[in-house]
Amino acid sequence: MKPVQRLICLLIFCTCLFVYLANGQALTSNDDIANSLLAFNWLENQELNFDIFRESSLYTNRINLEAESPYFFIEAKNGHVSSPYPIGPAIVTFPIYVSFFLYLKLQAWLSLLGTNAIDSINYSIQPLDLTSETFLRNDRRQFDTLAASIITSLSAVLFYLASSLKFNRVTAIVSTFVYAFATSTWVVCSQGIRQNTISNVVVIATLLAILKANRSQGTVKILLVITAGFFCGLLPGSRPTSLVFLVPFVIYAIVVYRQQAIFFGLGLFSILFNIAWNVYYFGFGSAFSGGYSDHFGQSPYGLRNVPEAIVGLLFSPNRGLITLCPVLLFAIPGVRHIARWRAEHEEKLLAGLTISCLILYVHYWFYTRWPGIFVYGPSRFLIDTIPVLCFLINYFLYQHFSQVNQGKRGLFHRSFIVFLIALCISTYVQLIGAFGDHTWNRTPTPQKTRIWDVQDNIVTRTSWEVYHKIFPVTTDVNAYQQGLAGKIESVHDRDGKILADLEQVRAGQEALLYATLRNTGSSTWFGYDVGPGSQLVQSVRVSFVDEQDQVFTVNGIRGSLFLQGMVEPNAEGMALGVIRYPRQPGHYRMNFRLRLADNSIEEEQYSLKIIVTSRGKAAAGQE
Repeated sequence: MKPVQRLICLLIFCTCLFVYLANGQALTSNDDIANSLLAFNWLENQELNFDIFRESSLYTNRINLEAESPYFFIEAKNGHVSSPYPIGPAIVTFPIYVSFFLYLKLQAWLSLLGTNAIDSINYSIQPLDLTSETFLRNDRRQFDTLAASIITSLSAVLFYLASSLKFNRVTAIVSTFVYAFATSTWVVCSQGIRQNTISNVVVIATLLAILKANRSQGTVKILLVITAGFFCGLLPGSRPTSLVFLVPFVIYAIVVYRQQAIFFGLGLFSILFNIAWNVYYFGFGSAFSGGYSDHFGQSPYGLRNVPEAIVGLLFSPNRGLITLCPVLLFAIPGVRHIARWRAEHEEKLLAGLTISCLILYVHYWFYTRWPGIFVYGPSRFLIDTIPVLCFLINYFLYQHFSQVNQGKRGLFHRSFIVFLIALCISTYVQLIGAFGDHTWNRTPTPQKTRIWDVQDNIVTRTSWEVYHKIFPVTTDVNAYQQGLAGKIESVHDRDGKILADLEQVRAGQEALLYATLRNTGSSTWFGYDVGPGSQLVQSVRVSFVDEQDQVFTVNGIRGSLFLQGMVEPNAEGMALGVIRYPRQPGHYRMNFRLRLADNSIEEEQYSLKIIVTSRGKAAAGQE
C-alpha cells in the first residue's frame, strides 16, 4: 500500500471514530447484551454460558417478570443460560474485547499498586465482577459502544479500499463518506455491536478480499481467497438473513476461481463456529436457527401487513429507507451500469449482491415486525443492504467525475447538485439522530400506526431535541420548576367518553387514554413533541391500588400519559398515552398523578374506581 493510501485510511479511521464517539451517549440496545458479555465471561471465568447472570440485575430488573428470563437470554436445552441471538458479533469483535479485558486488568493492577492492599511479591488481582450493577449498567455499555465504533470505523476503511480498487480515489472517498455518515452506519451500527453492525463489516471484508484476490497472483491470491471464504462463513452467524449474501459469494467463487475455489471452501469452515454453538445449546434441529426457533413462540410471518410493508420499508415518513436516506437513490444508476457491464465477472458478483438486497426487501414484506422499532432512522431490517447500495453509488460518481475530467460537463451538473442535496438531507438525518434523545420511539404511544405520522415525524421531533440542547429553554431549571403548577381536569378514552367510577376493563388490556390538563403556574409547559429534554417534559403517571391497598405501577411507556405541544400559563393542554390495566381481576382505584419537570412536582390529583374482569369476559361497552 502506498504511503498516500495509508494516510487516507488512517484519516478515515480516526475521523469516523471521533465522529461516532462525539455524541457522548450510549445508544446501545439490549439486543447487544449477550454478545457484549461473552468475551469478558470467557476471558474471566472460562465460561461460554451466562449462568452467573441469573442473580444479576439483568434478571431482577427485567420488565416482564412473568417470563422465565429476559428476552436477550434464553434457557437452553442443556440447562444453561444462552443467547437467542447469533454469536457472530462476539466472534468478530473478540480481539477488541481482549484489549478491553487487558485494560481492565491493568487498571485494577495499577490501582492496587498505589495502595497497601498487596505486598511487593503478591500481585494478585481481584477478578472482575461481571454481575455488578456498575459493570452492567456503565462499563458494559461503554465498551459496547466503543467496540461498535471501532469496528464500524474499520468497516469504513475497508469500504474505501474496496472502492479504490475499482474506481478513482475521489470517487472512493465520496462514496465512503456516504457509507459512513449519510446512512444508518452512523447512528445504528456505530453505537452498538448489533447484528447489522457485524453483518455489514463482514460483507465489506468479503468483497474487499475478493476484489484484492482478483488483482493478485500466486500465494497472495490463495491467501486472499481463503480470507474471503473465512469472512463469508461468518455471515450466517452474524445475522441469519445474511445468508442471502453468502450465496452470490459462493457462486462467484465456484464460477470464477474454478479449482482454486477449494481454498474459498477452506475458509468457509468458519461457519462451524455458529453451528457448533447452536448444536451445543439447542440441538441438531437448531443447527442453523439457534435460539431464534424458540425465541418468538409463534411465527412472526404473515400476509396481513404485506401491502403496508411494501411501501413502508422504503417510503414511510418514519421508517422508510428512501425517505430517510434519499442519497441511496443514486444506487439506481449503479444498477444500470452493472447491467451494461455485465460481461465483467466482478459486475456479475455485484449483480448477485444486488439481487440479494432485493430478496431481503421482499422477505420483510411478510415479516409482521417490519418497522424495526426502537431504533432511529429507517427500518433496521434493511440496514444490511447499505454496503451494497453505497458501493453501487460509486458507478454514478465515477461517471460524473470522468465526464468532468473530460470536459463533457461541469462539476456542478444538475444531477450532481441533486446528489449533493440528497447527501445533505441524509447526513442531516444521521447528525441529529446521533445527538438526539430518540424519544420518538418511546412516546407518546407504542402504536404501529405512528410510523405513518407526518406531523410528529421522527426527524422533526429529533431536530427539536437537538435544538433545545444547543439553545436551552431555560438556563435556570430550579426557577423554572418553582413556577410549575397544574391540575388534571378530566380523563377520557379515544371516543371522547369521560371515564367514570366502576368502569369495566379486561385484565391486561391496553387502552389509549387522554387527560385534559390546566397549567395553573407561571412557567410554560413543554410536551414530548417539542423536545426540550426529560427535565422539562410534563406527563401524567398512572398507578393502581387494589382492595388490600397494594400499589401497582406499570414501568415504561404503558404507565404514562404524555403532554402534547406547549401550554402557556392559564391554558389547557392534552396528554395521551397507552395504559396497561392490571393482569389480575378485581376492584382497583386508578390514580393519576401530574408529573411536572422530571418528578419535581408529583401529587395525586385524579382518581376513579375500576373493575378488572377476566380476559375472556367482555366488559360493558367494549369490543
